[in-house]
Amino acid sequence: GRLGNAVLWKLARTTSHFDNSVSANNQWNRATILQTALMFFGLVAQMPPYVSVLGLCTPMRPGSSAQAPAKRDFRSLRVCLVTKGTNFDTVVRAAGAWVPLQNVPGVRFHVVLDDEGKEVEFRQALPSFVRIVVVPSAFAPSKARYKARALEFYRRNQQLSASDWVLHLDEESMIDAPTSWTRVSTSSRGPTWTSPWYVMSRPLPPPPPNPPLTESSKTKKGLLTVCARPCACVCVCQQGTLHYNDVNHWKNGFLTTAETLRSQEDFGKFSLSVRTRNRPMLGWMHGSWIVVNGAVENAVTWDTGCQAEDSWFAYNSSAKGYRFGWIWNTVHEQSSETFRDFWKQRRRWYTGILSIPSVLVQISLVVGVIGEFAYWVGPVYTHLGGSFVIPTWLYLWGLWHLAVDTHSLLVASFMQDLTAPAGVTWPQTVQHAAGTVVLAPFVRLVQVAALITCIFSPAQGFAIVSK
Repeated sequence: GRLGNAVLWKLARTTSHFDNSVSANNQWNRATILQTALMFFGLVAQMPPYVSVLGLCTPMRPGSSAQAPAKRDFRSLRVCLVTKGTNFDTVVRAAGAWVPLQNVPGVRFHVVLDDEGKEVEFRQALPSFVRIVVVPSAFAPSKARYKARALEFYRRNQQLSASDWVLHLDEESMIDAPTSWTRVSTSSRGPTWTSPWYVMSRPLPPPPPNPPLTESSKTKKGLLTVCARPCACVCVCQQGTLHYNDVNHWKNGFLTTAETLRSQEDFGKFSLSVRTRNRPMLGWMHGSWIVVNGAVENAVTWDTGCQAEDSWFAYNSSAKGYRFGWIWNTVHEQSSETFRDFWKQRRRWYTGILSIPSVLVQISLVVGVIGEFAYWVGPVYTHLGGSFVIPTWLYLWGLWHLAVDTHSLLVASFMQDLTAPAGVTWPQTVQHAAGTVVLAPFVRLVQVAALITCIFSPAQGFAIVSK
């Protein structure tokens, strides 16, 4: 902190030594060139606000390819939740949301347990229709470690084919069964997947705790609407929007704002590239609420030592030419419980992404995160006695940039509250939106610090946060 203040103070004193203004004949001097260059870099580095607005302006058309001919056969959907066993209650709660879906044809539910000693405990607590796949301690693939090791064992154990699909969920991922059920549309060839997936929320009344599913009801209600008419360009990887509002929603303003920033990214760098190019931008993909075809998993595998195995998988899948689609529905997750968990989680992500062998991926991460420091440079710099003298066009660009970022933050905060399972009142929604705007710069500053520490001291191991 002292070093940073010293650098900014020196910058302020140095630039003010030169005539810190643009002369009457619009001549540039060293100070104005330096300041303009720094501000220009800071604005360019923060491209996500622009792509977020573009994503919000892009129409959502989940049924746009409904008239296309059937192309892809379907054998099974395997819901895969990986756990180390430390968040026992969270896993049991997530599996409880699967109960209304247990009789859907072709859908199988698996909990992949990476601890042989906890199998009995989970077996006694989980519903009988949930199969526990235990990862043997002796399993040692050539590269895979941590969660990737469990996913790689699951891939080999399941003997996946092109007719199989895997829905990957995190421990805390909650499928909203009371409002959206699973429907499998059939054709003369049997159930088939669509691309992109048609995932539709319907304002249905809450179902009974364990409703009987007749053959007719199985084809009428749905969370995942599996249609028989995919578009011509088949997307074999899908990802959807995550809202971090299931548990701990606004119990801690800082931590909730941190997850709201992630929801903001869903509008932009996560979804826009997928929706316009059928490719994730530089491997940006969640590790949860993703659906992958079995043939793709076999071709790419999970055999990696990367701590951000989701980004590694997306980057390599895209490099091999596989097409991605977007799921038009949300899954609920939760924010971190403590600042320590938040810090460890960010450091693991940054360390993992920086280990991907792509200079472009590494530079984009560093520039994108460090660029967020621009929110602090101006106020601190002027507070220390400096002044910014910049061209009018750059000033207007900066204002527009701030307005765009604030707008997408407000939308993300509003959507998180609107879909919160526990419900949020309108006064609380306004309060949360204001709090998000105020706290976001502080969250970004901490994320900058986390990235810088990873550059000089990468995170070790695979930090498992409490949920």
